[in-house]
Amino acid sequence: MLNAPVTGPAPTRALWDVDLTAELIGDDPAVATEELLERMVELMLRTRGVRSAAVTAEEQSAALAVRVTVEADTPDDAVKDAAGLAGFCACYAGLHGLGVGDARVIANRSLVGAA
Repeated sequence: MLNAPVTGPAPTRALWDVDLTAELIGDDPAVATEELLERMVELMLRTRGVRSAAVTAEEQSAALAVRVTVEADTPDDAVKDAAGLAGFCACYAGLHGLGVGDARVIANRSLVGAA
């Protein structure tokens, strides 16, 4: 699993933790090596509004688990942004044909510790 928190300026919008389950699809899906996953996470972390990212590949499978913390106005926006980001970054890394099967917000970090 590759996971890297990002420090930066304080967010201007809410922070949402989003979990995605995805699968490499197509006629000849690439194998998700550590090197390719590292490239994917690296690009995700360079994207404005992304606070952390992690990608795990299931052994002997085309399945990927993605968790990303993004700035967004609503939970729906966070899910859309995270799914689009995962697909784009996977393609950039050489993992073409990423299909997102499930995406859900698991936490609003802006509310953690709020009273």
